[in-house]
Order: sequence, then structure tokens, then C-alpha cells
Amino acid sequence: MLRRAHGFTLVELLIALTLLALISAVIFGALDLSGRSWDRGEVRAEATAGMRLAQEFLRTNLEAQHPLRLRKVAEFPLMFGGEADSLRYAAPIPERVLGGGIWYFRLSIAKDEAKSPLILERRRFPTSTKPSARCSRKTSPS
Repeated sequence: MLRRAHGFTLVELLIALTLLALISAVIFGALDLSGRSWDRGEVRAEATAGMRLAQEFLRTNLEAQHPLRLRKVAEFPLMFGGEADSLRYAAPIPERVLGGGIWYFRLSIAKDEAKSPLILERRRFPTSTKPSARCSRKTSPS
């Protein structure tokens, strides 16, 4: 009587390995897609947080703007003005930022770039004979 060997045939092993390779490819594709989606979500969340921070800064800064006049004479105009693409005003900044005090701000839109970012320039309000400090910071809305 012939004894049949226990085990798998070569065809059964090839089919099992092929199925394993297909399942691995599908799982790898799904993980790659989820990784790219996660990265895009992180980039979008970071951009949103940056816009929220810029908006909060501008809102609190504009709320605190001072109705200053040059030379404290009623006939001089207020230090607040603007056009369609820019805004100028005087507002205080906290002591921890460049020594605090009243600063003169200019907020404008850069039209020469693709996304037209906001440009915030600030200059210390001249209260003494010290030279003025000037800083510039770009904030781009996405």
C-alpha cells in the first residue's frame, strides 16, 4: 500500500505566497496613503494655527490702538489711517517685546508675490532722542 506524504504541494505553496504578497501590497498601499493624508492634515493644521495666531495678534493690537496725534495738537490728524491695501496706526506692545511702549505699525499687502502675504512693519514711536528701531515680519494667509 502506498503511503501518502503529509504536507503541502508546490502549487499550494505558490498560491499561498501569491496571496500573501497581494495582501502585503494592499496593506502597504493603505499605510502609505494614510501617512500622506496625515502629513497633509498636519501641514493644514499648522497653517491654520499660524493664521489664527496672526489674526489674534492683529485683533488685540488694533483694539489697543491709541488715538495719538503728532505733537499733541488737536489740529494734527490722528495717527491712524489707511488705504485699500495698507493700514497705519499706533498701539502699545507688552514690555517683554522689545521693551514695550507705544509703537507705530504699518500693515500692508505685498502684491508682488503669489499669495499676497501680509507685511507688518513696526517702528518705535519717537518719545525721546533715541534712534528708532525697526522690525519687519511677514504673515501669510493660506
